[in-house]
Amino acid sequence: MKSKKETSTPESRPLRPRAAILADIASLGAAVRGTLSEKPRRLADGSVRVYHQLQRWENGRNQTIHVPESLVGAFRAATAEGRRLDALADELSASDTQTVLDGGAPKKKTHEIIARLSGELRRICDAADEDIASNGLGCTKQLEESLESALDKAGCGLVEALLARDRAQIPGDASRPGETFAGRRRRTVEFLFGPVQIERDCYHDAQNETCRFPMDEALGLLRGVSPAVAARACRQAALAPFDEASETCGILSGTRMSADRIRAIAESMRGAAEDFLDNATTPESKRPACVVVEVDGKGAPLRRRELEAAGAKGKGEDGVAKTREVKVGAIFSFTPNPGEGEPPQRDADSTRYRLSTQTADDFGEELWHDFEARFPGEPPLTLFISDAAAGILNIRSNWFPFAVGIIDVNHATEHLGAVLDACGFAVKSKERDGEFKKWRAWLLAGKVEEIILEAEGRSVDADACDKALRYFREGKPFMRYAQYRAKGWFIGSGVIEGACKNVVAERFCRSGMFWSGSGLDAMLPLRAIVKSGRYAAFWEHVLRGRRQIVCAA
Repeated sequence: MKSKKETSTPESRPLRPRAAILADIASLGAAVRGTLSEKPRRLADGSVRVYHQLQRWENGRNQTIHVPESLVGAFRAATAEGRRLDALADELSASDTQTVLDGGAPKKKTHEIIARLSGELRRICDAADEDIASNGLGCTKQLEESLESALDKAGCGLVEALLARDRAQIPGDASRPGETFAGRRRRTVEFLFGPVQIERDCYHDAQNETCRFPMDEALGLLRGVSPAVAARACRQAALAPFDEASETCGILSGTRMSADRIRAIAESMRGAAEDFLDNATTPESKRPACVVVEVDGKGAPLRRRELEAAGAKGKGEDGVAKTREVKVGAIFSFTPNPGEGEPPQRDADSTRYRLSTQTADDFGEELWHDFEARFPGEPPLTLFISDAAAGILNIRSNWFPFAVGIIDVNHATEHLGAVLDACGFAVKSKERDGEFKKWRAWLLAGKVEEIILEAEGRSVDADACDKALRYFREGKPFMRYAQYRAKGWFIGSGVIEGACKNVVAERFCRSGMFWSGSGLDAMLPLRAIVKSGRYAAFWEHVLRGRRQIVCAA
């Protein structure tokens, strides 16, 4: 069934491009003109033997060639190819005849569009000159919008003309085994300038009930839009909700796409995005002084029916989960400044993010592959900074055992509150505030043991105190903050905390937003690529995968 935008027009342009016909000719096997016939002959013993001969017209006379029995199969195939050659030669002649009659019409049309554009630009400039002469400067917005409209309109016409002219250079524009040429079909394609009507050859496979359009493949179309339009749509979808992305794309270019269409285009990039993240990371050109790995998690709101179907458990009173955890990883480099007292700074453009809803161990493996691809060989000095969640600590021990483990100082500081509660200090009391400041100073000085001893002596709830202090007893080897600061290292996971807010929550946790599991999983890698500053490289990866040439225009 044909769509409204895709109709067959064999009566208007029934001829295939010359290159397609020549490609078919080049693919022929041995081609012999003539007819293979059988001639029975009765032998002396009364039996009948069948002889084969090739008959063909040559120099105005019927020529006959005897064909040995052993070569009958080869000649039968060759004469079939010969008939196909005759048909293709007739088709080539018809195509060339039409080309001569057209007199280079597509190229002529291109020049006509350029001339028309020149006239339109001259008209706009003349009108602007008159307005400036009468009223002074003040019509800049109108001038810009008029120019933009004229250029978009001309761009659509030029694209249409160029595609019509260059059809002969489309790779693979020829029938394949099992296919027949089914005429030309028209469709509307969204380009940066706006919608363009194009005509392309159609090849029908009756056995598989499919139609193939080599021009669509050559252009790298994605759901009826050009690669450039798709690239803008996907980037905007990674940055903002789909309805906002639709509005922004409409403002930035002459194309108009619905939110649903942008969603479909962006989600179709999931495979390419995952492949890029898994396989397209290259080693750093310069070995960094120190690398930091940070990991955390952030819940993204999922549709309730999907959470219920999965039996996901939550921390709320009803015990039902309202979100799905997104694992968030960040890897960046920095140069320590020992003893200078200044907080360390990340190396510019070094931060790479990874987002996933996989298990902690699977996510750890992904992070390790990212790390290994960027820093092959002997790992540089590496810090693994996180809270003390069991799943994250397992990532550190299983995949980054060579790293220096550091418990985020802010999480450790917050945990002091549970210890103060167990010691009976009233909330917002002066005594509690004073004790908190003292214990925090001890924490930053690496005196975790002093906190433990004093809390044990002042405890009013032994069980609660023991539970709260377990965090510090087990984490003490990873809380040597004075040593870390003296070396000029990071001691906080501010980068990953910021990523949870700016990379995850800003896109996936807006008010009234609820995701499907598949939709969330499709958008996470795209978001990670954009926020890692790797979108241009990713799109080159996409184009190569779609057999597009990555080059300067």
